[in-house]
Amino acid sequence: MLPHPRSTRTSSLRALRCDIAILAAAATVSLSVGTWVFGHACPASEDMVVVDVVEAPTREAAPVFPAHAPTEPEQKPLVYGSHVAFVIDLETPHIVLSTHVEDAWVDGALELQGVDTVFRDVMLEALPPEATAMLDRDVALYGPDDSGATISLGTARVGMPRIVSQASGSLGADASLETWELYEMNARTGTLPPGVAARASKAIWDDGQRLLVAPLEGDTAGMATWARDASLPEPLFYAPKPLERSSLAAEMETAFVTMPRGLDAVVEHERLGHGSLVPFLKTTGWTSPEGKLGLLTTFIDSPNLEWCGGFDMVASSAAHVFDGTVAAPAPIPTWHTESPAVVADFNLDGYVDLMLEPRTLDGDTVFVQGTAQGMAVLENLPEVPYFGCRC
Repeated sequence: MLPHPRSTRTSSLRALRCDIAILAAAATVSLSVGTWVFGHACPASEDMVVVDVVEAPTREAAPVFPAHAPTEPEQKPLVYGSHVAFVIDLETPHIVLSTHVEDAWVDGALELQGVDTVFRDVMLEALPPEATAMLDRDVALYGPDDSGATISLGTARVGMPRIVSQASGSLGADASLETWELYEMNARTGTLPPGVAARASKAIWDDGQRLLVAPLEGDTAGMATWARDASLPEPLFYAPKPLERSSLAAEMETAFVTMPRGLDAVVEHERLGHGSLVPFLKTTGWTSPEGKLGLLTTFIDSPNLEWCGGFDMVASSAAHVFDGTVAAPAPIPTWHTESPAVVADFNLDGYVDLMLEPRTLDGDTVFVQGTAQGMAVLENLPEVPYFGCRC
């Protein structure tokens, strides 16, 4: 999407000021639109106004975001593979050992599975030690229950690593291999003609998403969406706590609309004629089993989210909470909407981490690490590439 010139934002900024005024009233704060962005002082421009609001008698008093950062715990390494790893379905469950594949790891011919997946063997001695260390290791399995809450699913054993590549749509250098035609051909005859299979295999390997994976041997592995070394202690899981009409929610939303990507999303929502975005900001508190608040998140949950000409300018933010003190909110560096799939402290260092699953505008699955600076992507599992127009 092309950026909008500054001149197109003037009318939307007027509406934005009204949103900020409403949010500020709920939060009982005095706010300059240009004063606080990511916790730093910024000069106010002629387009910006200062909103001073008197506390409503029924509202909770006092701002929650401190002028100085709270005392924070010491951050510890969060290791992909040991602390968290993706589990995917390749007709059977597989753990993703690495989302980055080197040509030097490859050994063996292409093996086509179905019409969109190829496997190749690997040279074990060429793999990085963190990958080979998982071979024959037991991993603890996790996945969602019917309500979406994370549950333990027992353990599984990691099998022999292989490389997989997947792609769909119009395949090949001349885009002449259509996945749907290959499906129909395979369904009619039970197999693809050797020449077609060879062309499809090469196209999928050349253009597909390659991963280093290993099969999981365990009765419940097919229900898992992620796994970790079974020898590690259990992560600390956090449960959602709705914050509608609270000062915490109001301040998170006020901070959201002053962040660059948040402001872009607000302006774009109004430019497309959908009105204010603020009612569609979903702010959630996340509490430990003891009821201790550890994280606040704000995501967009608008019914107008869609590709192909719809509202697709999104943002999200999070704020850590340490001993009841809320740190300044920071952006979550993905395009996900609605809410996280898993909220947990995976390495028990006091910083809450996230797992984000595919949503309307982002088909990737992402582990996001909580850090002293805010949130950072630990590992990203891209969606299987589709070549062609999805609209």
